[in-house]
Amino acid sequence: MKKRFLGMVTAGILATVMLAGCGASASKVTAESLLQEVQSKCDAMKSLETHTTAEITLESDALGGTMDMTMDMTMQTTIEPVANYLKGNISIPGLGTAMDMENYTVVQDDQILSYTGIAGQWMVSKMAYDKDSVERINAAAEDLLKSKDSLKLADETQDVDGTEAYMISGSISGADVKNLLSSMESTLGGLTGDTEMNLDDITVDFTYAVSKADKMPLYMDMVFSGLGAGEGDEQVTFSKFNMKMEYTNYDTVEAITVPQDVVDSAIDVTDYLNDSQNETSTETETQTESESAA
Repeated sequence: MKKRFLGMVTAGILATVMLAGCGASASKVTAESLLQEVQSKCDAMKSLETHTTAEITLESDALGGTMDMTMDMTMQTTIEPVANYLKGNISIPGLGTAMDMENYTVVQDDQILSYTGIAGQWMVSKMAYDKDSVERINAAAEDLLKSKDSLKLADETQDVDGTEAYMISGSISGADVKNLLSSMESTLGGLTGDTEMNLDDITVDFTYAVSKADKMPLYMDMVFSGLGAGEGDEQVTFSKFNMKMEYTNYDTVEAITVPQDVVDSAIDVTDYLNDSQNETSTETETQTESESAA
């Protein structure tokens, strides 16, 4: 049960981190001149590196109540060719456990290949790479973010680790998120599996920092409210989900390649999820038999 649940949460977090990239964040700026400058900078980038941390509190009967989690991840992204490499750790202090994970996502022979390693096991998902679909996703993101009337550019700049920065704040609703994800449903589903995330009541409040001197992104703080996942006995409520993404380097990654040993050892993600389901069923049957014998 816990293994399957953690896999679901990990998939959701991975999707969230990969969605919070440079281009999408930049499009949220309401001051038109700043928007154009930031977007121009992002469009010219050849690569990007980020560091993301998160503090999460979950409530679930399946987990016996409340569980606190922390996340720490670094990600590298190249633009041409399109590729991502992510490495991180998800920790559950109350259980004294931690889970390391890695992900390589590359485009090869008109396919998107996503290799995810969790607890020593690599799995791979494959889907067609459709450039038209990518353009539709980008257009949907731009339409969503440009139409937001909740965005505010602070009157005063702030010091961010010695850099003078513009501060932009705003909010995105669940309806907005669902509209965007509907444009990338096939890609997101293939990359992360069925996360069973409930987005109806979600609100994402964010603060975005942009360097005044060179108009480069510095960081993005996100606070998720009203997020839930799963159904029935596996229903989960995220009573706290705070995430911060820092943009650490630009144009420093030459290439991202998947190691051959990862390619050779990876199993299909569908087989992995089926194995997890079978393991959960076996655990349930064993527990039922033990209780009956007692």
